[in-house]
Formats: sequence, structure tokens, C-alpha cells
Amino acid sequence: LAGDWSETQELPVGVFTKYFGGSDEGQPKSIIRSRDGGYIVLATAFNHPQDSNHDSLGNDWIFKIDSQGEIVWNYFSDEKGAPTTRSIVELDDGSILAVGGVKSENKALVKKLDESGKHEWSANRIAPGVEHDYAFISAVQVQDKVYLADDLSATSGLFTISAATGEISQELNIPDIEGHSSSIQKLIKNQDNTLTAIGFAYPETSDPQRDYYDGGSYVQVFDSELNSIMTWHNTLDYLHANISYATQFENGNYGIIGQSGTSVKPAVSVVSPEGHELINGLVNEGNYYYESRALIYNEENGMYTTVANINDALNLVEFSSSLISYEKKLINEVNYWGSHSVRGLIGNPDNTVTVLQRQPYGGKYRIIIKKMAQ
Repeated sequence: LAGDWSETQELPVGVFTKYFGGSDEGQPKSIIRSRDGGYIVLATAFNHPQDSNHDSLGNDWIFKIDSQGEIVWNYFSDEKGAPTTRSIVELDDGSILAVGGVKSENKALVKKLDESGKHEWSANRIAPGVEHDYAFISAVQVQDKVYLADDLSATSGLFTISAATGEISQELNIPDIEGHSSSIQKLIKNQDNTLTAIGFAYPETSDPQRDYYDGGSYVQVFDSELNSIMTWHNTLDYLHANISYATQFENGNYGIIGQSGTSVKPAVSVVSPEGHELINGLVNEGNYYYESRALIYNEENGMYTTVANINDALNLVEFSSSLISYEKKLINEVNYWGSHSVRGLIGNPDNTVTVLQRQPYGGKYRIIIKKMAQ
């Protein structure tokens, strides 16, 4: 489709650059690959021509495109106030769960869309005694159960929800990470159909408000009964100040990328399913600074992330297990800070990557989705 909200630039077969938003502002948040080879994007819309519920604070905008970047469907939320959705996940039947929270009401929110982008139901949870912003931040389906994670660190933060009705369970009892307080950032369905939680942890002897850099990332793998069968963390390594993206690679290893508390370079950890630390450090070659919100793995070529160089040009950077970068591909060549930013990166089976970007445009922002060779 083309028009003032979607434009296509013709490129060689198999790749594309597509713009969304046009004269009406759109800000991207994240992108996932759908089961049929397309993509589902989470964004915020401002005065989109197809959105009948215009709100000055923006509305949740979820849309699906096919493998060539053509719009399949759009969904716009009808809630008033600021956008609510933090993340999206596709369930086994092709339906979508959108999870987040309503800031003004301190309640976590889940919305279900069918495979055509039509709203089916909404559900919410209010946490007892919580008076600040409260939200669900991740969801995943593992066999016949759908799990939710909230953003609290004082409790386990894990729930189940019925995909049919939206009924949310009581908080589940899961093992603590011994000697640490922790909060889940990402739920992952393992290749063996079990659950993994990846998040941020602090030693119980540290004060997160004072000893900010004592914290680190963790990986916790559960069996089908939610017993912990593997735990790894890098607290007190002074590496991760946050987690921007976590995943399980096709080889079974877990990958984590985020900002460093001591450097502008991307901080990367890779952990085996058995809990062996394979990589734990900074991408340490070149004049790069942190820009990435994703990490992908290619069996032939190694790992990729996105970084900005000293001239503020965005690059797709390949690096080895020793964290030495050795190949760069230009995503966007720019010459001023903040002109583009990456919001998502997906590795495709055909050795291409799909990059979700935000770009200033006419005093506003628009969305770029670019599929390019690795």
C-alpha cells in the first residue's frame, strides 16, 4: 500500500525500505516476526488517518506487514490517555497478546487481538499496595500455558493468563535467585518447550538506589513444574546497567545485550543452556557507541547488533565470540545526533535482517522498516 502514511522505495528483489507515518507522526517501539514470515510492529500513532480515536498523547498502534513490507492489518487502541502497551507476542494460533499498563490507574493491562488484528478482550490486574506505575512487561506461550511477567522486583512477578477468557492467575511461586533480589525483563519459550526468565538482579547486600552498578543480568531456566534447573547471573561484574534485548539463539544459547555502566559500547553476555558463561563483555573494536535494541546470531558469521559511529551513522556490526567487530554495513548515513534510532532488529532465514527505525520527519517522527542483506 502507498499513500501519505506508507511509502515504498524499490530495491533489489528480497529487500525493501518502507516508511510508515508519512505526514502523521508514528513512533516505533518493537518488532517481532510472525509465524507466516511477516512482521508485527508495536508503535504509537498520533493523528493517523485510519485512527478514529485521535489522542494528543498518542494511541497504541499495532500493525502487521507481509514479508515484502505490505500492510496486512492495522489496530489502534481506543483507550484515552497515554499509550499502554509495552510488548507484544504472537500465540500459537496466530493471535496477539499486547501487554503493558495504564499509568494513571496503576494497573497492568493485557489485550488480545485475533490473527486479523481485531480486538477480542482486555484484562487488567491491580497490585495490592503498589502506588506507582505498574505494568506487565512480557508474555509468552509455552505449550498450553500463557505466562505473564510484571515489573515488580519485590515478588516473583510471574502469572498465567487464559488465552480464551483473559483470566489472570494468582502470582506463581517460583524459586528465588539465591542471595539476590530480581525482576523479570523477558520471558522466553525454550526450544524444549520449557520456560526461561531473563532479567536484572541485585545482591541482597546492595542498595539499587545507591549501589547502582552492583546489579547485572540473570538467566533462570525452569522445568515444566517451574522448578529452577539452571541459574546464571553477572551481578558485581559491573557490565550491564540495563537489558535492552534478550533472546535464545537457534543453537540454544541465550543472548543478552544492553548498555554498560562504565562504557558507551554495547554490553553483551551469552550463556549456554547449562549455565556456562560463553561471552561476558563489551564489543570492543571501533569508534562505536551504544544504539542497539537487539542481538542476532548467524551460524556462519557470528553475532550482529546495531551501533552508531562517531559520525552518528547507524551500522549493522558483526562481531566474533571474542567481541572483536570485523564487518560493518551502513544502515543510514547521517551527520547529526539522534537523526535515526534503532527500535528492533530481526535475523531472517534468508540471511537478511529487518531493522525497525525511528526517523525525524517534518518536525515529527516516522517509522522505517528496512530489510537488508547481512
